[in-house]
Amino acid sequence: MGLNQQIAQKISQLKERAFWCVRLGLFVILAWIGSLKFADYEARGIVPLLAHSPLGKWLYHHAPSHQEHTKDTLENHAWHQQNKTYQVSYAIGALELFLALLLFLGLWFPLSGMVGGLLVAGMGLVTLSFIITTPGIWMPHLGFPYLSGGGQSLLKDLLLFSGGLLVASLDAQRWLEHKGFSITPTQNTCGKKGCCG
Repeated sequence: MGLNQQIAQKISQLKERAFWCVRLGLFVILAWIGSLKFADYEARGIVPLLAHSPLGKWLYHHAPSHQEHTKDTLENHAWHQQNKTYQVSYAIGALELFLALLLFLGLWFPLSGMVGGLLVAGMGLVTLSFIITTPGIWMPHLGFPYLSGGGQSLLKDLLLFSGGLLVASLDAQRWLEHKGFSITPTQNTCGKKGCCG
């Protein structure tokens, strides 16, 4: 057996551990960032993302005028309270903490992990959509594909989406195995090559 084959075999044995690392990584990200949503600075920080998105601007009372209230002053704090900035952030934080809990419970209850993984993937898609709707995502005078710091941060949510799908898929497999259901691929029933199963 060659050295490359030995190394590849050792690495292939990491599959199960890698899955748990993905779950742990998603849990830490969601729990940490979800907790930060209860801090005023983070609540104000997500306003530009939501205010320009058709998926989020309806959450605020005064989304179009958010750019006039970016500094940390008492007057702007009052505006953010009227805008529902803090309440929206608290709700998003609670959702992220709930998703973290679902992923954690998936260690023992695969159905919980499957649902949590699907919801995390959905959340990843929503945040990825901000790349399209948020001003300042591309570097000025350069445009696509030159992402700004904010754009790069949003692009990383592609991993949130992918990790959520992976956890959902593997926990669905665990749930099926636990229930005694077959997890073999669907057989081709029409007899033609390439036909759906």
